[in-house]
Amino acid sequence: MHTPVKGSPKLAALLLAVALSLVTMTVVAQAPEDVNATNAAEATETAKVSDAAIEADLDEIFGSIDGLDPVTVNATAGVVTLEGEVVSDALKARAAELAGRIDGVVDVQDNMTVSTSVSDRIGPAFERFEERSMRVVYSLPLLVVGLIVLWLAWIFSRWLSTRAWITRRTRQNPFMTDIVRQLVRAVVMVAAILFVLDLMELTALVGAVLGAAGVATLAIGFAFRDLIENYIASVLLSLRQPFEPDDLVEIGDHLGQVSRLTSRATVLITPDGNHVRIPNATVFKAEMVNYSRNPYRRFQFDVGVDVELELSPVQALAENVVGDIDGVLDDPAPFCLVTELGDSSVILRVFAWVDQREFDFGRVRSEAIRQVKEAFDDADIVMPEPIYNIKMLGAKGDPEASPGPSQRHEPRAGDHPPADTPKGADTRSRDEVKPVIDREAADGQNLLDQDAEKE
Repeated sequence: MHTPVKGSPKLAALLLAVALSLVTMTVVAQAPEDVNATNAAEATETAKVSDAAIEADLDEIFGSIDGLDPVTVNATAGVVTLEGEVVSDALKARAAELAGRIDGVVDVQDNMTVSTSVSDRIGPAFERFEERSMRVVYSLPLLVVGLIVLWLAWIFSRWLSTRAWITRRTRQNPFMTDIVRQLVRAVVMVAAILFVLDLMELTALVGAVLGAAGVATLAIGFAFRDLIENYIASVLLSLRQPFEPDDLVEIGDHLGQVSRLTSRATVLITPDGNHVRIPNATVFKAEMVNYSRNPYRRFQFDVGVDVELELSPVQALAENVVGDIDGVLDDPAPFCLVTELGDSSVILRVFAWVDQREFDFGRVRSEAIRQVKEAFDDADIVMPEPIYNIKMLGAKGDPEASPGPSQRHEPRAGDHPPADTPKGADTRSRDEVKPVIDREAADGQNLLDQDAEKE
């Protein structure tokens, strides 16, 4: 008879629990592998669906664009490969660009080739030409309207530029008046051109034209820098009017009378009658002396007298003689100063003023020098010359000869024959180059205006 083991129910329960734990651990260990396999399968299926969608989208897009029909699409894991033959590089680039815009595309492999077949190229070219020709035909009414608008704008600009109120402020300056009129015409015509372009829906062309014009203006500015600089200087000189016609001016190293001012140069007539053309840019930047702007001009000259003479009477005599000459002003009165004490003479400097409107500056100065010299001769005022002592040495260094002071002949009034010229010479202004200036001024453009505001 079998005797049951004490505590066997508890042992059986424990063994059952251990067995259930082992089974659960085995199932849990196998579960991640099954999940990963399931996810991988789903991802592969999704990728296949996405690639197919990419191919379908691109086939539909390429089929609706002329010239892209021959392109085939192959998508693998988001990488799109384009193959086929197109007729231009532009279509090739466009196909690659369109493929890159599709959602899900990782990269685009361009394996397309450009066809060099004449038949493939002529057909699309004729189609484009026909399309553009039809556009021109359809735009002919608008083109006619645009031409009419431009013609009316040209007439209006000509009429507007001749209105007195447009040039009221520049009426005294013909050069600036012409510039203002040209500016008014240009503004009206530019506005008309912009209106016509907008009418024909060509406003996009304006940006390209303006960009090209900016580059061209920069290049032209560098190439014709001197011409532009001269033109701007002409405008400024015509506004400032630093001289008038016939003014005697000194510009740099050039001395002469102003004949005319052109848009490029200032023309001077030298005292010798020669023509000098100075670029306006040089005139504008150079130092300028205008001898005619102030009608009163002072001259001076030096004269030497003996050191033993009393100077006050000599100075008074020189002042009186110069003051009696035609053309010398009484106010300011002539005056004489002692400027230097030399070894054998005292240097006197005589000053006097001339009215250049009626008398010639050079002739008055020449006459003053002549009459002062004659007055000093008549008054026995010696105008000495430098004295030099020369010693002749012999062989042994002894002086062989030592001539004394040279005998100086002091001129007297009676020593000179009577002068053929009268006591008072004609000092009135005689402009020998005036006919040359008038001829030159009448030959062409002159921007100078005697009635314009002066600088």
